[in-house]
Formats: sequence, structure tokens, C-alpha cells
Amino acid sequence: MKTLFYEKRDASRVSEYKYRIKELEKENLSGDFYKEESIDEIQDKIDQEKNNILNLEGRLKTFEDSLEKLRILDEKSYELNEKLKKLEYKKELLEISIEKFEDFVKARRIDNLPLLRKEISKYLDYMTSGKYNEILIDDSFVIRVYDRDIKDYIELDSLSMGTIDQIYLAFRLSISKIISDKEIPLVLDSHFDSYDDFRLKEALEILQDNKQVLIFTSTNREKEILDKYSMTYNLIKI
Repeated sequence: MKTLFYEKRDASRVSEYKYRIKELEKENLSGDFYKEESIDEIQDKIDQEKNNILNLEGRLKTFEDSLEKLRILDEKSYELNEKLKKLEYKKELLEISIEKFEDFVKARRIDNLPLLRKEISKYLDYMTSGKYNEILIDDSFVIRVYDRDIKDYIELDSLSMGTIDQIYLAFRLSISKIISDKEIPLVLDSHFDSYDDFRLKEALEILQDNKQVLIFTSTNREKEILDKYSMTYNLIKI
């Protein structure tokens, strides 16, 4: 009797489950009548959505690449602008130096011009290892240097920026030596940017003879060469 009771109860549950399944097949979760779709149709929709996602990801990747290129260009633009500012600053200093030099020469042409030319030539000869060992300055203040390789004088336009900066440094050292008996402090702000390591070493060796030289720089090149050749200096980080 007990067994019969359980069999009837189980049969009743099965009938209930079948009824609920049929009702669910008629409707979807939103209460709308269920529209039957084939597995192939559903798969097509899935594939289409996957393609849409891939297309969006591709467009996003292209956009990200463009942003990265823009960032790189912005950085290069900033670096070039900073370099341009330094060159313009050097140009202004050089123009001021030339102006002062002209006034100096006009006032004391006979006495000091030969001495100035001799001092510049001496510094330049050392800094260029003898390649440029003499400088000429005519009445129009046109500067030419003697190139030992071609055995002739050449104008500044034919020289590299590094060599022009060497001439400028030789000029400053010579002027300070001639116009005063006292030691004049020398301030160099990013002066060695156009120097290669050899030029930099030669310049730093010459500057050792000056008691007061302030070098402002944003690199470690000067420090590395000073350390390498055991030159004495004081380092101040700002």
C-alpha cells in the first residue's frame, strides 16, 4: 500500500513538470509569445555580433595608435622648441659679444687686436688639436680661421656648430684675459651641447686654468669626463 502511494505521487509530479515545461515553451521570460528560431539562425546572429565587436576593437586600436603617434610628435616638438630656444639664446649672446668686441677693437685696435688674435689662436689650436691654429679678423670684423688640412683660411659659415662654439669659448677666454688683470668668473649655460666627447675633454682641460668657472648643464656628460680624467670640480645639484 505504501509503495502504491509513492508511485501515484511520483506520477503526479511528472505530469506537473510536463505541464510547466509546455507553458514555458509557449512564452519567453518577458511574457511575449516565444518565436521559435533555428540554431543556425542564432549562430548567425552570434557570428555577426562577434564581427561587430572585432570591427570596433580594430577601430579602437587604430585610434590608440594615432594617439600614441600624436604623443610622440608632441614630445619631439617640445624637444625641438627647447633646442631652438637654446640656439636663439646662444645667437643673442654671440651678437652681444660681437658688439662688445667691435667696441673694444675700435677703442684699442692698435694695442690689443694683435694680442687678442694671438690668444684666440692659441686656445683654438689646443682645442682643435692643431686643425685650426690661427684666426684672422679684418677691418669689417669678418672672422676667418686657418684650416691646416686644406692649408687655407675659411669663413665661419663653413664650420660646424661645435667648432663655432669652440671659437666662441676661445674668444671669451681671450677677452677676459686681456681686459682685466683679475680673474673674471666664466659662466657657461648649456654651452657644450654641440661638443662631441673629444671637444668637451679639450675644453674642460683648458678651463681648469680658470679659478671661477660655472657650468650649467642638464646632462651628465661633463661630470663623466671630469671623473674619467680625474679633474677637480665641485658638483651642485639644483
